[in-house]
Amino acid sequence: MFTSKFGLQSISSLLACALVIPYAHGFIPATPTNVTSVFQGANNATVLLEWYPSGSFTTDIFLLYGRPEITSGALVRFSDSDSSKSSTATPWIAFISCDFNTTESSSQKDVFSLAVGLGAEAIFLYSEWSLGCGVNHNFAFQGGNSTNIYMTDSPSMILNQFKNIKNMNASFETYDVQELNNAAAEINQSILTGTNQSPYVIASLKPPSAPQTTSTAVKTNKQVVNHIIVCLLLSIICFL
Repeated sequence: MFTSKFGLQSISSLLACALVIPYAHGFIPATPTNVTSVFQGANNATVLLEWYPSGSFTTDIFLLYGRPEITSGALVRFSDSDSSKSSTATPWIAFISCDFNTTESSSQKDVFSLAVGLGAEAIFLYSEWSLGCGVNHNFAFQGGNSTNIYMTDSPSMILNQFKNIKNMNASFETYDVQELNNAAAEINQSILTGTNQSPYVIASLKPPSAPQTTSTAVKTNKQVVNHIIVCLLLSIICFL
């Protein structure tokens, strides 16, 4: 009888412990820093922010890792709490704060990989209370990831631009896969034309030596060419 009761108590204790096990937060492979050497070796770049109907803002930023190409997409704030959501094919850029690593963070997964896995075109880092973010380069290209990583030393100027869209819908500021999917056509068109018709803040991240075509536009053009080739082949087959 004692054994049975003890067994039930043990099971109850295990279940209780399981309920209080904290969620393992994604590790942010960057830390806030006031050391100016964080900018050494970084390439100067610019970001152009555009919002509906005709607002725009440009400021200098830094390219920490990646290729010299323009990357464009909807700029949304991203954190590990978004990791359980599904991915999207809509171009978007993960605006990530390096201020909020916790003692519960897991070293087995990082926020950069989580964002890229959900379709982020680039990582854009900032710190609200420090000069910048020092990146752990062991995680920067984890798993062969070559996604561009940018950083700003004036985040308040960028964060203020979200006020231009917040009155429309607060979900346009953060990662909401349904809203991104719904606005896919508008976001892609805004990137191609340079005129924002979407409800999001559109960001174009540009290193100084970048060509004039965006990575998103190149992908779109390739898709169009492939579609034309398929149509021509089908026409030839039908004619024969």
